[in-house]
Amino acid sequence: MIRFDDLSSFSRRFAQRLFEAYPQWRQYATIPDGEGWNDGVLSVVVQSPAGDRELSIDTDGDEITVGFGEHGWHAHFWAWDGLDENTVFAQAMDEIARILNDDVAILTRFVDGAARSSETFSQGEEVEFKNSDRIEICSWLGTRNATLFPA
Repeated sequence: MIRFDDLSSFSRRFAQRLFEAYPQWRQYATIPDGEGWNDGVLSVVVQSPAGDRELSIDTDGDEITVGFGEHGWHAHFWAWDGLDENTVFAQAMDEIARILNDDVAILTRFVDGAARSSETFSQGEEVEFKNSDRIEICSWLGTRNATLFPA
């Protein structure tokens, strides 16, 4: 288990918020090091109940990055847009909750077998192929998983 004193102050504040909501995730927390990582970054990777994908969260560069699925979808949350830290934390926590509740899934478009784009896909939203020849949808619980082909 990580030592919270080893986290940067930004990472420590977000870790407090994250682990208040998901205390069972403390066991998955690491502090990555090496080239490409700032000092004191929080990294959490959690396996989905469906067993075939992961939710990743990190605090590198005083921003929160939330990633999900196997094709590279991720979202960034930072104060660079003039937002205060509490708003940034709330936005990241909201995105995490939406993924965990299957309120959003990740839609990935493929062209000639290669993933070309990934985006969140909300309940009730209409699928748009946008010149893709296949779409894969994956969700945390697996309830929205689908592979679709244009008609």
